[in-house]
Amino acid sequence: MNESLVSNTRISATLEAHKCYDLLCGQRQITAEVASKRKELFGNPKKTIFSDTVQAFYVAAIVGHFKQDGKRPKIEDVQKEGLILLQHWERQEKKDLRKALTFLIKLDYKAKEATEVLQIVAELADVGIQEIRDKVTESADTGMFDSIIDFLRKETDKKGVLLQ
Repeated sequence: MNESLVSNTRISATLEAHKCYDLLCGQRQITAEVASKRKELFGNPKKTIFSDTVQAFYVAAIVGHFKQDGKRPKIEDVQKEGLILLQHWERQEKKDLRKALTFLIKLDYKAKEATEVLQIVAELADVGIQEIRDKVTESADTGMFDSIIDFLRKETDKKGVLLQ
């Protein structure tokens, strides 16, 4: 059984995934070690791939899905910390992304309940952010993620209520 990554208020991630988010996302508290690694990879300790953790979470879930090829990942790391507030998943402007991921999870992972859908999305994001980190550190090239990142960045940057 996978460790629960979803509570009533937060979506969590393993400690290893948090290290990946620290490296790849803006608006996070980082250590001198992370700043040094960013400088080594990107030439600038302030440069990141994602503007924030929420953007990275959505992209990572999709990358995790492709990596897992429809097989649910095993998350057994009992050391986990809160990643994003549950309200980021529930925000109106993320409705289209949430619907797409929900459909994908129900179809490919046979999830029935909303809590199970979100748990699987969190598991896939945990796997996906580590895959993104691995690919970026192998080549320091984000080209393979550019189109999906650009699309999701635009979607997650939207403010206000989407038209129905």
